[in-house]
Amino acid sequence: MFQQTVNNNIGFGVVGELFLEGPLRAQPGVLNTTTAANNIVGRAFTVRDDATASFDTAADPQPMEMQAGGAGVFAGILANPKVYASFGTVAGGTLAPTLLLPNTTIAEFVQETAGLIVQLPAAFAVGDYLYFLTADGSLLTAAPGAAAPANSTRVPGGRVVRYESAAAGLAVVSFNSNVTT
Repeated sequence: MFQQTVNNNIGFGVVGELFLEGPLRAQPGVLNTTTAANNIVGRAFTVRDDATASFDTAADPQPMEMQAGGAGVFAGILANPKVYASFGTVAGGTLAPTLLLPNTTIAEFVQETAGLIVQLPAAFAVGDYLYFLTADGSLLTAAPGAAAPANSTRVPGGRVVRYESAAAGLAVVSFNSNVTT
């Protein structure tokens, strides 16, 4: 059978992948979220346990533990989906694609980037501020000067830098955890 239709728009990337060249800062951490179903690539995470033991002096150093959402220190947005082993899904089987990671996975959390691809749940425009729900780390936006979404925290310096949409969709965002909001 030959192709019968052509899509109007092409896909430009995968959630959690870097999109723009520029400053990049990331850190490793272990996923430890109360509801492991929230450990989704492209969501915001906070530090759950800062593991204050030093790797240089501690006999048994511990990695930092990160949780989806939360009210603690911003740890970053869970990124780089292609570096994690995938075990599929219950419904789709072992080869089903998924962005969900189990607790205890050592993961990468981007704290600063010129552009990261994320999924946004509602309409957005270039320049909108980036927020995350403290309950689960889901990303949201609001126009500059508008009220912050309920039960959310601003991603430090976060804003939409590429593309706009009248509905849910993929966007490119930039942020910097050294910026005060």
